[in-house]
Amino acid sequence: MGLRDRVNAKRKAKETANQSETRKHDPKEKPKTESKKPNWEWVRNAGKSAQSKGDRKSFVIILLRIFLFVVGGFVIWLNIMPYMDGVTKLLDGAGMHPLIQFFARLPVIGWIINTLHSIATSLIGIALWGVFQLLELLPLLMMGSQKQIRQVIAGLSQIKSLPINNDDPEFIRRLTVKHNRLPAEWVSNAKKAASIVYIVDAAFCLWYYPPLKTDLSLWLMAPSMSDVDFKNLILAAATLVAVELVVSCWLWLHNGRYFLGGGKTQHETA
Repeated sequence: MGLRDRVNAKRKAKETANQSETRKHDPKEKPKTESKKPNWEWVRNAGKSAQSKGDRKSFVIILLRIFLFVVGGFVIWLNIMPYMDGVTKLLDGAGMHPLIQFFARLPVIGWIINTLHSIATSLIGIALWGVFQLLELLPLLMMGSQKQIRQVIAGLSQIKSLPINNDDPEFIRRLTVKHNRLPAEWVSNAKKAASIVYIVDAAFCLWYYPPLKTDLSLWLMAPSMSDVDFKNLILAAATLVAVELVVSCWLWLHNGRYFLGGGKTQHETA
């Protein structure tokens, strides 16, 4: 490299240094800033916090359901006893056939007959209680949650409806209308059946737990609160509605867990 080239190189280096020094002190030129990414960490933390709170609420609901399951088993056991004992009283009041009474007095055969009689009356009492509770709880079980209501609606909507032709005889048209209304009428009749069974069940509970210490006719002529057996009245009311209260609380907790889960069951979220 010649002398002239070295001089030109030094000149260019000096000019470049002056330009860089000018840019540093130029107020019009804004320094470049690095683009900051949005901080979504607080959003994730908030989501985790909400999820943890939902998990805690769901865990509390599970504990309450377990407790309610234990209470429900105890209530059912206490609830069945009056029906078993009541059926035994009704059958004993009707009396046995004289021939059966004769064999019932014999040592071994009598024990077998009395054991079979006790088992039969207990099974009849349990069956009577089961029929009463099923009919009383049927409307609640069908329409106690959104999921059950959707299943009822889906089932009813899948049933084929027959077209009504004006050219058909009047009897055929009435049968067609009856055919198309039967599914909805069945759901409506379930409520009516529950009301009727409640009346029969209430009569049975009041017969087994007499709410009066005196005769009803005498009490009507001279009513007195001292003649009211409040203990039997409470027991009759508890026998009548205890199971439905337990089932209602169970469905309420089930619905609460369902709503906290955003309208999804545990199986659907998995």
